[in-house]
Amino acid sequence: MSKPDRAAEALDMIGALHKVEEAIREKELSGEAKCQHRLTHAKPKVEQFFAWVNKLFEAQGFLPSSPLTKALAYVRERRKGLEIYLRT
Repeated sequence: MSKPDRAAEALDMIGALHKVEEAIREKELSGEAKCQHRLTHAKPKVEQFFAWVNKLFEAQGFLPSSPLTKALAYVRERRKGLEIYLRT
């Protein structure tokens, strides 16, 4: 798979999270209902995304200076911060 294909795959996964947020807005969820919806629908997608990130990052063949490697490292370093919204 080429780097542009990997970037497109990442954008698809991020887009799936945006769809979860769109559903929350459409259903006008708030408070505990919004949090529960995120845990049910977004958390598995977040876990899948980070598993994918880790798999690519650890794969052989990426140069440390590669833009994709830098992006993957950036995401990995900010995982906790990116997951905060699951609990809000």
